[in-house]
Amino acid sequence: MEDGYATCFDEIAEMLDSLSKNEMKKILLSLASEEQSVRERLYGYSPKLSPRRKKDLIMEARSYFSYMDAAGYYNEYEISRAIRGFSDFLEEKIHPLLEEKHLYKDVFSLASIFLSEFPQSVLYDNGWESASDVEKELEDLLSSSYLQAPDDVRIEIEKDARKLYEKNSDWVIQDFLIYTVKDRELAEKKLKEIREGNVEEWMRPVSEELSLMKILDYKEEDILSWMHDNIENSRVRSLLFSHLLSKGKWKDCIDALLLCKSRFGLYDEQKKLLKSVYREHGMVTELIAFLKDETCNTTQHDLTNIKELRTLLAADEWKSFSFDLRNKDSTSQIKGDYLAFLEDWNALMEYIEDEKS
Repeated sequence: MEDGYATCFDEIAEMLDSLSKNEMKKILLSLASEEQSVRERLYGYSPKLSPRRKKDLIMEARSYFSYMDAAGYYNEYEISRAIRGFSDFLEEKIHPLLEEKHLYKDVFSLASIFLSEFPQSVLYDNGWESASDVEKELEDLLSSSYLQAPDDVRIEIEKDARKLYEKNSDWVIQDFLIYTVKDRELAEKKLKEIREGNVEEWMRPVSEELSLMKILDYKEEDILSWMHDNIENSRVRSLLFSHLLSKGKWKDCIDALLLCKSRFGLYDEQKKLLKSVYREHGMVTELIAFLKDETCNTTQHDLTNIKELRTLLAADEWKSFSFDLRNKDSTSQIKGDYLAFLEDWNALMEYIEDEKS
């Protein structure tokens, strides 16, 4: 039997060798038109999914988007199960198409379809925060499929994205074109919409505004000017500090922090930032002055600054400072802890007795 098969295959191989490329193409097309299995095998050699495989993946994804129970209410257990299932589906069946098979266009197409059908309102209205992680994963798939693709495929993906945006004006595709493709025209349009939008200052998307300015290659002085013009916005202040540090302008960052301290006061995170910059650049005198100011002129709720001062001050200076600090209002909230930290047990017992009475 084996000898018979070997003879058969030898004859077929010999016959195929005698065929021209066009003749072999006609035979394969004829077989593919008759047999689904042949079509699927041929797509295995193609840099894209077969229509049937793509349809199956879309149908499977949609199966996770149906959460209604028989009574017409949203079933919380089913929602939770579906989110986990869809996340596993992306990990097991979509990511490998990109990472192993490099089907960039197909992954972009599938991710855009899933995003357009993703039931945001149902999930977010029911407080399913994990849904935002899944949505972010889909958005990352859009970007990854483009950024990992060779130049010729990138051009095709960009064309597909523009067609989708022209058809639906979808904000996800718009953001893909702006932040991944770096479309300057759309970036300019979105920046204008943000600046002309009538929104409360606390709702202003300042991080997005800065990102758009960078995409549009705003000069450094223009970015800093914008930040200083809008410094009353607390989120702009945070952007200013991080931007200056990212550019290595730590002295300017200190100046900006001190300016904001005098005008608005600093949040805890900003105080930590100022102290860390002082420490990193060996500005011990300035650090001590800031710690003393925080300890004496603000309401202390912990010993953090006091403990650091003890390590920085000379023994005589610490002795004098700690003595004066005992009766400061700033230590009233932590008087017992402070006396214990000083190991002044007699004063601590007197304080406890006073508190008990």
